[in-house]
Amino acid sequence: MRSALRTQEAMFNCRHSSGGDSGCSYARHVWLLVSNWTQGVIKVPKINEADIEEWWKRSLGAVTAKERRSTAAILMFSAWNIRKERNRRVFEGESLCPYQVFSMIQNVYIITSLFVVKIENI
Repeated sequence: MRSALRTQEAMFNCRHSSGGDSGCSYARHVWLLVSNWTQGVIKVPKINEADIEEWWKRSLGAVTAKERRSTAAILMFSAWNIRKERNRRVFEGESLCPYQVFSMIQNVYIITSLFVVKIENI
């Protein structure tokens, strides 16, 4: 349970990795970049967001069934890369700027999408 709460904090506001509670900072910056990239389909989590599962469901509920798979993929890649960045900062003492993490999210999504299209056409 404690681990799940820490993961939730890291994906929403990175309090543990930013060195202070600035109300959002790093993770929210990445989520804002993702939101802009998806033209607002994926909303930036609210600062007082209490439950990642509810936010996730709301994000997927706002799209058509056809768009749900790609939206879920972007949510997963974003959360995963934000968490990886937190771990990089904590365990390796290194860091990337939000734009670099966002670029990684885009790259993974694009590569995965191309792979899926190729598989579906076989």
